[in-house]
Amino acid sequence: NVKNIDFLAIKKIDNKVVIQMTIIRNGCHYGSKSYFPNPGRNGNDVNENEIMHAFICQFYEKNIPAESILVNIYPKDKTLIEDFLKKKHKFKVEIQSPQKGKKLELINSALKNAEENLNRKIYEKSSNQKNLLKIQDVFHFKREIKKIEVYDNSHHQGQSSIGAMIAFNEDGFLKSLYRKYNIKSEHKNKKLLINSKLLNNNDYLMMKEVIERRFIGKTSSNYPDLLIIDGGKGHLNTVLSTLKELKVDNIEVLAISKGIKRDAGRENFYTKYNNKTIFQKDDATLFFLQKLRDEVHRFAIAGHRLKSKKTMFQNPLDEIEGIGAKRKKTLLEEFGSAKAVGTASLKDLLKVEGINKSTAQKIFNFFN
Repeated sequence: NVKNIDFLAIKKIDNKVVIQMTIIRNGCHYGSKSYFPNPGRNGNDVNENEIMHAFICQFYEKNIPAESILVNIYPKDKTLIEDFLKKKHKFKVEIQSPQKGKKLELINSALKNAEENLNRKIYEKSSNQKNLLKIQDVFHFKREIKKIEVYDNSHHQGQSSIGAMIAFNEDGFLKSLYRKYNIKSEHKNKKLLINSKLLNNNDYLMMKEVIERRFIGKTSSNYPDLLIIDGGKGHLNTVLSTLKELKVDNIEVLAISKGIKRDAGRENFYTKYNNKTIFQKDDATLFFLQKLRDEVHRFAIAGHRLKSKKTMFQNPLDEIEGIGAKRKKTLLEEFGSAKAVGTASLKDLLKVEGINKSTAQKIFNFFN
């Protein structure tokens, strides 16, 4: 009877490991997931039962197990783990390795999926390593490229500005390292909405702010080898000068701008070495760079949309320095809406209880 069971199938090839988990509750299949634990540099010397032991202890420290955990290889110290799970979750948990029937079919199916996923992971890692080496070679970078961070800004006419960063290494996209930065300087220049050139200048300021916030106070142990910036020569120079100000060296920088008529495949590439780089449209390295850029675009736009949605429900009075909840309430009671406050004269504002000349001037200046 397959009702409440966790299936764990482990597969190890050299020092690469996958654990395929399948969860069944009340007879319903709740899906499968692959986990890729890192056995460390000496992974070849670590046995599957040791890895299974560590995985079960760590996973069920925070997750509730089924009463029956079926495995293809028993974990080391099986009885001790069962005792640990019983004390932790207040019910008996059995770890078994099925030998026949439906349960054996399911664990074998999980093992087959594990092997396929591990081979795919090994292939992807090899492909990623080749792409990282190719980038170093093509752009004549002085240092080996093992970790990349990609940056982009997203805004609508200077509003709801978001800076976004994604990270990538030979294992693929490192989503736990992704970061979003709410741009603090976005309201400093109200002329942004008028002049596109000023808006572009602000794009440089946003990039500068993001780079400063990424590196100030951070240790060099988690620095990337390469920064990829969505932008042209201006963005490149902004980032290079910001890194220099921060005394952050030994990081390469690559800027990618849209090509002619924003045509994918005709992108322009800029580095401090000023070497012109042209890719064929079907070049694998170009596809790889486009994939990185598309991922940071996706992440930045998602952050921008979320921020825009929140901004829709904000009251403009919240942005005025010195206007707390009490004064905001008084103003709304007096004028009826933030829009009406915005059209009020200085004389009308001064009539409101608790609003002095200085505060009235701030409110008037904000809306006018």
